Amino acid sequence: MLIYDPFLSPIEISNVKSHGLLKNTGRDLQFLLNRSTNPFINITGGPLSYRYEMFEIKVHFGIEDKLGSEHQVANKSFPIEIQVYGFNSEIYKNYSQAKHSPYGLIAVSILTMLDTLRTLTRGDGTGNPPLMENNFRPIMPTNGRFIRTNIKVNQVTDMNGQD
Repeated sequence: MLIYDPFLSPIEISNVKSHGLLKNTGRDLQFLLNRSTNPFINITGGPLSYRYEMFEIKVHFGIEDKLGSEHQVANKSFPIEIQVYGFNSEIYKNYSQAKHSPYGLIAVSILTMLDTLRTLTRGDGTGNPPLMENNFRPIMPTNGRFIRTNIKVNQVTDMNGQD
């Protein structure tokens, strides 16, 4: 359930350069941050009561411009969903400690509307298969969880201006 909260403050992500491993899984793109050599990227604000250290970014997209996101807003899918994952670095030392603990992990989803993302999904034109395939998955249930947003959703239109 999406709940509009006009008092929700913006989420803040610290602006530091970071290194890691970019991995094409065939289902999504993953960027795994290297904790041993990087300054930490912290996520704070919004509905968060603690500071969370970013450890992974996933990018989901589909072959069609209308599909790709794992989540929907007002029953509308988006072409791309960027998911940023963090663990509570104020209470836990690492992801392993936080993953099964209260207030341990967060996931921030960024739903985007882009015109095209074709070079990875159509191949190189020489008969080689595309680097990425459609990774559209069925919409995931919220399992009774509330999702807060500071974006007031009256009506959602797709990229072609249709409801």
